[in-house]
Amino acid sequence: MSARFIFLSCAILSGLLGSASAETLSFPEHNFSLQIPQGWTRTEAPAPAIAAAKNADGQKIFVIIATPVPKNEQDTAVQSMSSAAKKASKAKGWKIGAERRLVVKGTEFDTYTAEIPGGITAMSWMTSAGSEAYAFQGLHKAGDASGDAELQSIIESFRLLSPASVNMSSQDTNSVAYRIGRLVGGPCACIFVLGLLVLAGLGIVWLIRRKKAAPR
Repeated sequence: MSARFIFLSCAILSGLLGSASAETLSFPEHNFSLQIPQGWTRTEAPAPAIAAAKNADGQKIFVIIATPVPKNEQDTAVQSMSSAAKKASKAKGWKIGAERRLVVKGTEFDTYTAEIPGGITAMSWMTSAGSEAYAFQGLHKAGDASGDAELQSIIESFRLLSPASVNMSSQDTNSVAYRIGRLVGGPCACIFVLGLLVLAGLGIVWLIRRKKAAPR
């Protein structure tokens, strides 16, 4: 077997393995990273989302939200986000499904599912570690988001870049995390369900809420 043949074989194998690998999205400013599956593409997203990704046919979307939380709100961040998101979803008439806790690499998530009119399902995962609060949402336009292998693989790839204690306690309806939760359960999901169109809408909602919440 010639050296040239061996070289070409290795090169082809390397290319095939590389093309099948997931893409890592790293957010050092928020102390975490995760991976999106092969064939998915990253898309821009309006605040408070910092990024989003969708599969090739746009039937599945993953929304990424991360925000700093004040020290005095860290203990209540997860419960505040979760409570607000569920209230916002119910207010829109969405059916709330399974609620449970999920542990990924030592990080505990509060999760729930929602059924949106039109056969769309949403799966939300929320957690907080250190000075950051995280909310992720998987949307499936033609299937069950809670059982989708690709959406599950994204959340299971979540990892903190440096150690931070997870914040899981009671809720605070006046916190930053609570306001983020309201967006996760309402406007945020609506915008991405519409196919990532009119992305500025969520940013406007966010700015309005920030303005109203600002101390006078």
